[in-house]
Amino acid sequence: MANGISTVTFKSLTQQQLRLWVVPQDAQPLELILAEGLTGSPVVTMPMFVLRTIGRSAKYLVIFEPLNDTNSITSLKLSKDKIIMARGIDEESSPIK
Repeated sequence: MANGISTVTFKSLTQQQLRLWVVPQDAQPLELILAEGLTGSPVVTMPMFVLRTIGRSAKYLVIFEPLNDTNSITSLKLSKDKIIMARGIDEESSPIK
């Protein structure tokens, strides 16, 4: 994954969708690994993702977005102290600590 904002979308058998937005907070590159992970049953798996990097630490923000037909996030912008989420022409911001 490059140093920019990335997304991945999971879709269930019932067509429900979940989008993950990955927003790096520093210049450290992240690697995104998607797989079928273990559950409490040896015959059942579920989607999973792992973020990893080379180095002692990484700082990133992940937004979990349940998708529906309306009001989905269309873009994200990161500033020094806040993240700006656009939903069509509307924008909202949240502070980052």
